[in-house]
Amino acid sequence: MMQRFPLTVLLTCLLFITSCASTGPGAPVQQGGNMTSGPQGLATPGAYAENGEAGAGPFADGGIGYQDQNMSRTPPVKVAILLPLSGPSEAIGQSLLKASQLALFDLGAETFQLLPKDTQGTEAGAAMAAREAIGEGAQLILGPLFSGSVKSVKPIARQANLNVIGFSTDWSQAGGNVYLMGFMPFIQVTRMTDYAASQGYKRIALITKTDAYGSAVERTFMNAASQNGVQISKIIRLGAMGLSPTDLQNIRTSAPDAVFIALAGREASDASQKLTQAGMGSLAIKHLGTGLWDDMELARDPYMDGSWFAAPAPIQRRAFETNYEDLYGMQPPRLATLAYDATALAAVLGKMGKTGTNGIYSPAYDATHLRNPNGFAGIDGVFRFNRNGLIERQLAVLEFQNGTIVEIEPAAMRF
Repeated sequence: MMQRFPLTVLLTCLLFITSCASTGPGAPVQQGGNMTSGPQGLATPGAYAENGEAGAGPFADGGIGYQDQNMSRTPPVKVAILLPLSGPSEAIGQSLLKASQLALFDLGAETFQLLPKDTQGTEAGAAMAAREAIGEGAQLILGPLFSGSVKSVKPIARQANLNVIGFSTDWSQAGGNVYLMGFMPFIQVTRMTDYAASQGYKRIALITKTDAYGSAVERTFMNAASQNGVQISKIIRLGAMGLSPTDLQNIRTSAPDAVFIALAGREASDASQKLTQAGMGSLAIKHLGTGLWDDMELARDPYMDGSWFAAPAPIQRRAFETNYEDLYGMQPPRLATLAYDATALAAVLGKMGKTGTNGIYSPAYDATHLRNPNGFAGIDGVFRFNRNGLIERQLAVLEFQNGTIVEIEPAAMRF
């Protein structure tokens, strides 16, 4: 059950970029013949329903949602969210559930019923959770979080003719009835390479790992470099010990004007430090990275200062994080925005369905609506799902400057 929220919360809605049937809360506004996101500001979604009065609170059968005094405007919609609400990953699962609930409050999602189901962080638990949700009438599944869980849920949802919006970054699980919200490397690498080339960096070395992520980065970088007239001076696939003296010498002799460091956390910091100590710091040779660098710990690392990376613009997320902390007394994990945006999307599409000749209302959870080519606007910027089920995002270019993250080129507002 949700805590009682203040009456006024920050409205950070996920909205259609293009046409939509509703003009109610969270709907876009018409401007110049094109549908655009509605204004952002403060909203008063209401407090708990008490004694049958309007407000937000749990439905009688255990779902969580928002109800108002005009329940007849949109027939009830049920959406399941599958998360590890117990077990070793309970903390992240509970945090994502809080973000999902927050989206319902911010949007004022009347008649929307959220069905939280515990996957226990296992494939078997995810399969059981999916069957329970389907048995309770779920019309869309949000989650699960882990790759194996998505894999186990996919055929169960397909048999029930349901689509899944998962939070995994395992792109091999996308496709068919599965759409993935996770942060994928492909667009990050392309965006960063495009921007670097536009700023005159035409000879770039790549440092990546010998794993599936590294292989995906390498293929994407080679394509992006070819399209931008960038020469790849050297490709280094790291071993367990990180950058070796031989690796550093090979990079130096290849004479790059930038080096793409497709690593995360301590590995990225260590590589940047070794490059700097070898006379190849970001002031001499620009250091480039992916969304794996969207981390304040890296921002505070002096060896990362002056480096660029591509990631969702942070402005919207900061407002979300502030609101989340005010409501729950803790900072949300980075992945919390995925649950927020997915829930908000489900709430908006839930209002856009139609009633068939059989008198049954069907929310707009079909592939046509999910793959709207104009996309949607969320906390992490404008995004859309491609036919292969992978997410495409409009990304900003960010820079580490004196312990902070600064936007140096904004993300596009539409596709």
